[in-house]
Amino acid sequence: MVSIGPEGASYRSLKLPTSKEEIENWVLSRALRAADAAGLRPYALAGTPIRNAENDLDFTLPTEAGEDFLDLMEIVILPKGARGHRDGATGYDVENRTMEVFGLVKKKTRRYGRPRSRTHLLLYITDRRFELVPAVVERLALVLSRKPHGFSSVCYFAPDTEEEGLFIQLYPMSANAVGLYEKQDWERKQSTKRTWIMRADLARATFGGTPIAGPKGKS
Repeated sequence: MVSIGPEGASYRSLKLPTSKEEIENWVLSRALRAADAAGLRPYALAGTPIRNAENDLDFTLPTEAGEDFLDLMEIVILPKGARGHRDGATGYDVENRTMEVFGLVKKKTRRYGRPRSRTHLLLYITDRRFELVPAVVERLALVLSRKPHGFSSVCYFAPDTEEEGLFIQLYPMSANAVGLYEKQDWERKQSTKRTWIMRADLARATFGGTPIAGPKGKS
């Protein structure tokens, strides 16, 4: 998180839980809160999500239509030979990044096969290097509407603070949204131009020659 004031700028990593299970619990609770704040009910919950055993879909969802399931997946895209999140690229082509993220969705589908029950996927980040910028969000939403995968819904959550964040439903979309993204996609292909994203690595950034990073951590 970045703060800018009269005395300069500062960057503070979010304090996240340590274990994978604790992180997923933290992400889901904040994601549901963000969805509610945005007026969205992607799972039509009728009760509190139930944590499942290891090596199973992460949560059982009591919904108004019955029992659904939810799996979480952190977006981490690293080059070969990378040693950790800090090696994630800060520059990328939008089309390539879109298909890399869709590849992660397909990987989840292959792991579990075609689910017999309604199964949802929640994508999330703990590091801003892997944040989905609007151009990738739009393109990914269109790809998810066009190409087969095994999920009833696909959503995305990016934490902004320890308590709040951005929640986006990527799939399914309304017919109007699909039509708009298809029009934009057609115009993009006609121009033959590709979009390249360059992002600052805030953990290494300086302000007036002074490092702005606070305590080390994620995101």
